[in-house]
Amino acid sequence: MIRLLQICLTIPAILLIGLATAYGEAVDITADEITRNVDGVVIASGNVVIKRETDTLMADQVIYRPKEHVLEAHGHVIIKSDKSTIHAEQASMDTEDKTGSMQKVTIILPGGERLIAERVKRIDEHTFEAEDIIFSSCPIDQESWRIAAKRALLNQNDATLTTEHSRFEIWQIPVLYTPWWQQPLKRKAGLLMPIVGSGKRRGTEISLPVYIAPAANWDATLTPHWMSARGIMGEAEFRHISNLGIEHLNVAAIRDTVTNSSRSRLEGETHWQLPADISLDALADHVSDHDYLADFTSGTDASARYSINSWLRVLRRSRVSTCRPISLRHRKPP
Repeated sequence: MIRLLQICLTIPAILLIGLATAYGEAVDITADEITRNVDGVVIASGNVVIKRETDTLMADQVIYRPKEHVLEAHGHVIIKSDKSTIHAEQASMDTEDKTGSMQKVTIILPGGERLIAERVKRIDEHTFEAEDIIFSSCPIDQESWRIAAKRALLNQNDATLTTEHSRFEIWQIPVLYTPWWQQPLKRKAGLLMPIVGSGKRRGTEISLPVYIAPAANWDATLTPHWMSARGIMGEAEFRHISNLGIEHLNVAAIRDTVTNSSRSRLEGETHWQLPADISLDALADHVSDHDYLADFTSGTDASARYSINSWLRVLRRSRVSTCRPISLRHRKPP
């Protein structure tokens, strides 16, 4: 009986020592049953949990082959880390070079983005190659758009998803094909999607937005907007967040070749929560002339306020989208 107890205690210790040596760090293992065969292969079965400092592996069964330095996980595999949560039917990993593979995989990123793939190859701890993928940032029950592709490279170091032979789908209906697509997974400076159009008032027009994010609490979009009938408009959008609340500013200006005059628009919006439970909601909109909105806006944007004489008004927007001439409100404590 004492000998049997010694054997039962030795097998988990061998697995702990082997994995700790392979990973180069402390490892904590729990399972319903742990056995070791004559070849030294250790099998952990039933509610297996392997914890390291950086991640946690859970599975129905884990097999460790120390001679090959291979760790296999089968059944309801979950790998959690600060970079992602991975669900798979099965997974295998080389404990020396940290490469591996997984089948029937769902990778959930910290921002809620979801990558589903038939097969995933792990290049290193932060880089994955995937085949037959679907990617979306929408909740799974409200997936209004997604990207479907034959192959993809997920790089968690620079927070990008690069796909090949991709389809952009809206409500699972393909609307655009591209041989190459790169999707940023966090705020990242760079060029945004160009906008091309044409019309009677502005002629052919091309906008090329450039996104910059100098700090965590503010960013901006700068857009040169060329119009064949009007000239080049400069547009800038700034967004800022602080402990008080948020501020949003839009600026646009052009030397109009049709009217031979300078024309512009300035929009601002602020939502602050002040001390003493006072809220400040401010909305301002100024245009240079009576015809600006008709010449340079379309859709719902054309409903903005304007004036021939320069003016600026602070308004509060109510819950039913009406405007009232009030900028401060105080909530009485219950």
